[in-house]
Amino acid sequence: MLARMSDDGDWQRTYDARQRYFESTVGPLPRDILQIPNMMGVWPRGGLFVIPASRISELLTVYTTFGFTNPDMPTAVRLKDGGPPPAARRPGAVGYGYEICVVAEPNQQWPLNFLQWAAGAEILKDAGLLARVEQYGGLTVGDLSVGGDEPFNFLIAKARAPWPVGTQLPNGKMDMLVATTITDQELAWSMENGREALLKKLDEAHFGQISLPGRESVIAKSTPSMPASAPTTIVGGGAEDIMREMAAILFRGFAASMGEAPVKQAFADIRRADDDPTMISKARLVRPDGSIEPPPGDDAFVPSEVLTLFEELWDLRDTAFPDRWYGLTITVFPDGKSEFAFIYDPDCALDDAFFES
Repeated sequence: MLARMSDDGDWQRTYDARQRYFESTVGPLPRDILQIPNMMGVWPRGGLFVIPASRISELLTVYTTFGFTNPDMPTAVRLKDGGPPPAARRPGAVGYGYEICVVAEPNQQWPLNFLQWAAGAEILKDAGLLARVEQYGGLTVGDLSVGGDEPFNFLIAKARAPWPVGTQLPNGKMDMLVATTITDQELAWSMENGREALLKKLDEAHFGQISLPGRESVIAKSTPSMPASAPTTIVGGGAEDIMREMAAILFRGFAASMGEAPVKQAFADIRRADDDPTMISKARLVRPDGSIEPPPGDDAFVPSEVLTLFEELWDLRDTAFPDRWYGLTITVFPDGKSEFAFIYDPDCALDDAFFES
């Protein structure tokens, strides 16, 4: 009985520490954990959480296991038909030594289906996902049926900032793994070039470890032509503060206007002629397949607060920038990052096709 009470105390301390870590890095945990019915006998105190990533991005949700790092893991329960022997504990780790998550759009079922597969692979079959990730710099899984019309491919790797990377729990270390959807082309490319190289390409394309099923491949992707690149040097005059505020306002607006369809990025394009105070502007969403469309309703217009800040930035063109510009494009991404591209064509505001795309 005393041993049982001690076990319960260890479990509760580990649970509380893990909860504090997730809430400090991702967002508040929901009230109820989602348990997997066919695994309650082998994983009675574990399950899945769906956590809105309010501390990182209002556009994203973290779907995660919660209990791989329980003190009573790895499980000693075996299936009736046998199976591999119980997994050995990792030195210095608690339980299996990790939790695994998917970062995706809200209200999706397929991430939960994937996590159920991962739980079965680790707890029932002792797949050793963390050891494989460490050995190969990542792990790819192809043709996995987790929902939708087509099977999914995944790249499983250790989490990178801004996503939770792991922490020290009372009974040992917890790493975090992230499973990211990848295309068939990316899966094949990673076999020859390595998982870490693929993750680097995903980072460069601003996908990182975010899953957007149906997006275009990052392999041999042609870079779209931009009107002009941002100047390499901003002299000062408060320009950077204005630009950060513009991006933050746009991000909040786009986050509030998102529908159920996934979004790769969003942008605002603002232009003005040198001798005319009138501006032209538009806001657009870019879907994972590369298609571009306006946000629903009035959100197709650039917020007036951003246009006011544009005027302030316009007045700094000759003092805060090395070259005079006549327009800019602000692109915001689901992870909260942003990019600015300045337009140096004096006639850019006279583009007859501006509103056609």
